[in-house]
Amino acid sequence: MLVEGRHVRQTGSPGRYAVVRLRVEAGAGFEFVDETAPGFPPEFVAATRRGVEATLGSLTDIRVTLVEAKDHLVDSSERDFEIAAEQAISKALEL
Repeated sequence: MLVEGRHVRQTGSPGRYAVVRLRVEAGAGFEFVDETAPGFPPEFVAATRRGVEATLGSLTDIRVTLVEAKDHLVDSSERDFEIAAEQAISKALEL
């Protein structure tokens, strides 16, 4: 299943901006795969993984692939990507 998490807040400067698209499927143990375009900031990939892991807790046997991510030069932070990933995984767990 493909899910999206968006953490976008433009209430001043700096704002908040992170968008992630995750493919979630059954796996053997936990696996996180990065399929973002070359050059996407690795710290945002790591933050996305942290958000996924924090939301999954003790759930195992799942493969999560970061298919696409969007950032903003000024308005994106690691915490924004953690929140976007948490939202996406929460959606997947509801389905």
